[in-house]
Amino acid sequence: GERAPAFEAPLQEGEHAKKSSEVLLQLAKGNNAFCEQLRTTGTYRAGTQVDKFVESFLKLPPKAIVLSCSKFDAPLDALFGAQTGELCSVRVLGNTCGRADGIVGSIEYELSSDQPPVLLVLGNSMNEAVQAAVRAAMRA
Repeated sequence: GERAPAFEAPLQEGEHAKKSSEVLLQLAKGNNAFCEQLRTTGTYRAGTQVDKFVESFLKLPPKAIVLSCSKFDAPLDALFGAQTGELCSVRVLGNTCGRADGIVGSIEYELSSDQPPVLLVLGNSMNEAVQAAVRAAMRA
């Protein structure tokens, strides 16, 4: 199942919907403020992490595509000493991808459009989804 952040108690029944609504409202308000500032001023707040992302997204292609598990919590930019936007992060549960799931197509598109010189696939030996797939394959 999903892991609760270490600083919060697990949600009780009924609290999950309330928490989800609060998070969605917060995200929507933040996005509306960003769009409004961009619309009215033609720019956005300088110096924020969002600004760095937008600047990098609008200017430069990524230096690498990094495929990693969606449960991998480390921020990839920090992990590799990269600036925001220098890495194109593709996250998928279980670190697996195939032609039928859209992940390969997304990576192929990025490789053909921006042509980053590196495609890095991160994995770990303790991945539960990969372990389950290997167990199932070994039984077949």
